[in-house]
Amino acid sequence: MKNNRGFIAISLIYSFFLMFLLTLLAIVANYAHNRILLNSAKTVIKEKLNGLSEFNPILLENKTYNVGETVYYADENWIVLLNSASDVRLILARGLNKDELTNNLSGEFSASQLNQIISNNTITMCTNWYTPIFCSYVSANVGFYNEYSWSISVVKKVLDNWFNENALLQKALARDSLNKMSFSDSKSSYEEYIRIATVNEYRDLNTKAWNLTYSRLNAGKSMLNVNGTELSASDSKLEVRPVIQVKKAI
Repeated sequence: MKNNRGFIAISLIYSFFLMFLLTLLAIVANYAHNRILLNSAKTVIKEKLNGLSEFNPILLENKTYNVGETVYYADENWIVLLNSASDVRLILARGLNKDELTNNLSGEFSASQLNQIISNNTITMCTNWYTPIFCSYVSANVGFYNEYSWSISVVKKVLDNWFNENALLQKALARDSLNKMSFSDSKSSYEEYIRIATVNEYRDLNTKAWNLTYSRLNAGKSMLNVNGTELSASDSKLEVRPVIQVKKAI
C-alpha cells in the first residue's frame, strides 16, 4: 500500500509538472504569435504613414525661400541654392558618409580599389588607376589616363545609385515632384534629376566638397575648379553633396 501511495504521489507530481510545462509553452507560443502579429501591424502602419504625403511631403510649401536657408525635405536638411516661382533648388546640408560612398560603388570596384579612392567621408572624382569606363589617371602616356567629364565620373555613379536607392526621393520622382536640371560641366551639357554643384553655385570655403566644373587637362591629369581652386580629380578627396530641384505645391 505504501508503495502504491508513493507511486500515486509521484504520478500526481509529474502530472502537475507536465501540465505546468504545457501551460508555460502555450503562454510562450501565444506571446510569440502576438509579437509577430504586432510587428506585422506596425510594419503595415508604418508603410501606410510613409505613403501619406502629410507625413513625408513630396512637394515644398508654396512660398519664397531665401538662398542659404535650411529646408527639411525627404528626411534630410537641405540648403536653398535657388528659389523660383515654381520650384526650389537644394543642396544636401551634409556630405555623403563613408558607408554611402562605399555601398553605392560596391558593384563597380573591389574592396582594395574602394580603399584607394575613399577616405573617411571623402572620395576622388576619378580613379587613380586606368579604366576606360570611368575618368582616371596613372600617367600622362596615352592609354594610361581617361579625361574627366561628369558623365563618366566616379561621383556621378555614387549619386545615381544613392538617388535610385532613396525611397522618399523615388516617391517624389514617381509623383512628378522633382524637376530635371539643365547644367554643364564646362565640356558638355546635361539634363538630370541629381548632380553636385557647379563652381559658382555654392561657394562655401569651409566645405570641402566637389564641384562638377572642369578646368583643364594638365599632362594627362584632369583638373577641376573647386571653389575657385584647381584640384586633381584623381588625387584629391572631397565630400559629395547632392543637388536636387523640388517643385512647390500648387
